[in-house]
Parts: sequence; structure tokens; C-alpha cells
Amino acid sequence: SAPPSVPSCADGRCAGSGRPDGDLFPLIFPSEPAPASGPYVEIIEQPKQRGMRFRYKCEGRSAGSIPGERSTDTTKTHPTIKINGYTGPGTVRISLVTKDPPHRPHPHELVGKDCRDGFYEAELCPDRCIHR
Repeated sequence: SAPPSVPSCADGRCAGSGRPDGDLFPLIFPSEPAPASGPYVEIIEQPKQRGMRFRYKCEGRSAGSIPGERSTDTTKTHPTIKINGYTGPGTVRISLVTKDPPHRPHPHELVGKDCRDGFYEAELCPDRCIHR
């Protein structure tokens, strides 16, 4: 079976929430379930709190990439997830959600490389189980 979509993380190459897709619904995964529970998403690095400010389209530029929680002035990191326990075909879909439960689609959207309609999307493949 195909792996689930992942709406709880943002890709470091994208700047700027996601809108729910008619065919998908939000799923929240524990970061470290028991190994016998099957495929799961491991959040390696969360977005940095207050790491950037929202930019309006009329400003004519993006806000830049979303920094990871371990970013410093000299070392840039990005939010990162790892798909564990799954090697078949599938798609990773990431959007911004609100900080507090119950998590809801955020009013801002992701933009940039591999981002479309407000979310990041990439195909799973055996040599790419980590997404930044």
C-alpha cells in the first residue's frame, strides 16, 4: 500500500500553509513509534520558532528558506523528516499547519522548488528517504 501523506513539516527549500486536498486528510504521526508498527515518519528537525516573517506577494520577493531549529548565524539547517520502514513507490506531501492542537491548515502557503498549490510534494524512492 502507498505511504500516507505528511502535513506536519515544512521543506527547507520552500518559503512561506497548506490547504487540504480533496483526496487527503491530515494525519499526525508519532515521531518514534514501535518498530513493529510499520512505516512511520521521523521528524529529525522541526522548523525554528520565529525563524522568519511572512511576506506578502506584493513585496516581490520570498521570505527565503524556512530555518531548522538548530540553525545559527553561521550554520543553516532546515526542517527535515525521514521515512522509515517503507521502500515502495509513494508521495510525500508537506504543508504548514497551526502550532497548537488540533492542528489545522495554516493561512500561509509554501512556495518554491517542489512546492505547488501551497504544499511541498516529492516522490519517494529508495535512495531518498530523507526530505529537507
